[in-house]
Amino acid sequence: MAANLPLVNFPDFRQYTQAREEANTAIMGLLVGAKIAANFLSLTDGSKHLLPTIFPAVEHVGRFNLTSAAARDVLIQADQHLGMMAVPYALALHEDLLRSCITLAGGTAPQSVKHLHRALETCTGGTFRADPLAQFHVLREMRNSVIHNGGVIDQRVPDCAGALSPMAAADWKRIVGRSPVNLAVGVRIELGVGEMFMALATTKNVAKDANRMLTAALPSARWAQLIVADYLAHGPPAKNAAERHRKLRGWARFHYTATGVSETELVTAAHAAGLHV
Repeated sequence: MAANLPLVNFPDFRQYTQAREEANTAIMGLLVGAKIAANFLSLTDGSKHLLPTIFPAVEHVGRFNLTSAAARDVLIQADQHLGMMAVPYALALHEDLLRSCITLAGGTAPQSVKHLHRALETCTGGTFRADPLAQFHVLREMRNSVIHNGGVIDQRVPDCAGALSPMAAADWKRIVGRSPVNLAVGVRIELGVGEMFMALATTKNVAKDANRMLTAALPSARWAQLIVADYLAHGPPAKNAAERHRKLRGWARFHYTATGVSETELVTAAHAAGLHV
């Protein structure tokens, strides 16, 4: 699959992209904010006062009822806790997108996350790139260990990690700073900031593949129907049919160029939906 093909920004994909970008910004803000706060608290080293006494105007500071030194220790380690929260969230956003893609392709999404990618391949006749998908499944099993097994690794994690190609494993180590290949059963897993970056990068790559598979699978006449429905729900208003026609074409050109929908197909779909253009 060509990785440089344009994407189709249908509503669920736009929503996914926005949620992913907002999550990335919030996570980076929390990460950097924790480091800034830890650095700032060094100015109060040696103080025996608790934070609510030093910073009484800070909202919720009463729930962080520690000395400066203890608070700094917590903040310095914040990246590990952020990873534990951010990795499951990034995977959940991705899983929602896959279910939407399967539905649009006319399939039924399986309940198990493990089978979502195969279901989309079956619906569309396309295939995911092997390396990003393999990385996703390692993260998925890591996430499962954290949520269902108290962070203790079972055999599924090393099995998935062992299936990584040398290139995928090297890419993982470059981003995360450590390799998952030698993880052993019974070891307590750590999802730190590196795994967080890996989750964001991997789900982005796999989501692009899902988008392109869906683009190729649906006939252009079906895309024309979806464009019209999207425009009716989210497009700009128009004063008359001529203006509506121009704005509908602009909407299709801006969000759906990769579908190859023709002018005739677009007008036909608009008329079928009762839209005068």
